[in-house]
Amino acid sequence: MDINMDLLDIFCEFKPDTNKDTYICKLCNNRMVYASMGEDLPKIPCIKKLSKPIEIPKQAIKKPRIFKKIANFIKALFSHVLSGAKRTSLEERTQRLNICTACEYYDGIACTQCGCPITRYQQYLSKLDWKDQKCPVGKW
Repeated sequence: MDINMDLLDIFCEFKPDTNKDTYICKLCNNRMVYASMGEDLPKIPCIKKLSKPIEIPKQAIKKPRIFKKIANFIKALFSHVLSGAKRTSLEERTQRLNICTACEYYDGIACTQCGCPITRYQQYLSKLDWKDQKCPVGKW
């Protein structure tokens, strides 16, 4: 699983110390000398924050890039057409939708594993509606 580390809250929270070139972390008292003006402070993992279990927010999971999404869609489309383009029933589509929206890889719009949109409205352009398609992590 690729994770966007910038969205995790594990880094020191520096504030200026009494010495103008020194910064100190509010939590772990980690000190650092940083004389470069106008640049962001480097990100250093905070010992206090790392001593607690880390929760990975859904926004931190990286989505497939646009070319990967296109490739996944074309592959799914060809498979769907070659298998007879059968559609799921309303009940099966609703069941798949419920599984997807409860999944840890659902970001509120799409699946972060394959990039497919998760919606009940795009019936002809959604893997939820295509009977031959499978969940990329095997949930349906």
